[in-house]
Amino acid sequence: MPQGDESISPCYIAVTLLTNQAESAKSRRGTTHAIQLAMTTDPGLCDPHTFAIIGAAMAVHTELGCGFLEAVYRNAMVVELEARRIPFRTEVPFPLRYKER
Repeated sequence: MPQGDESISPCYIAVTLLTNQAESAKSRRGTTHAIQLAMTTDPGLCDPHTFAIIGAAMAVHTELGCGFLEAVYRNAMVVELEARRIPFRTEVPFPLRYKER
């Protein structure tokens, strides 16, 4: 943690909050440590938009846990993103070619 007159960056605050959330909802698969490590060592994750989205996803996981079908988490993410006023779109068409089709 910064000492004295050093300012606290939004990145530091987000990492701390998300780490605390992760600690309070330990994964049975041991992914909590991996998430913390990635979020504190990957410079690309210091983007506030990225942290907002990851925070929403972690809140959904904390609330629901694991074991549901994708549709349950998708619906919960819609609720969480709306509550946090994060703009998003669902079921966006994605052009893909597979085996020449």
